[in-house]
Amino acid sequence: RFSTSTDEYQIIKYGAIEEILKEKSLPEKVSFQEVTGFSNDEVKFNPYGAVKEAGNITLINTKNTTSTIDIRPSGFVKIIK
Repeated sequence: RFSTSTDEYQIIKYGAIEEILKEKSLPEKVSFQEVTGFSNDEVKFNPYGAVKEAGNITLINTKNTTSTIDIRPSGFVKIIK
């Protein structure tokens, strides 16, 4: 789950209950520019490694350089500079 307003993300285990496994902040000079394609800004992987919804996460640094993380339906993750 990505929080674009606070530049933080969580790793969550879904099951009978939602369990937050880890909470992290992005590095100081990096922020989320855009998160697209995912409901509620969440990437959900199934036990087979595929995702519920494909989408992109675009990061930007203080020099206005961007990198995009492309997550495909198969669960394949590619970084596009």
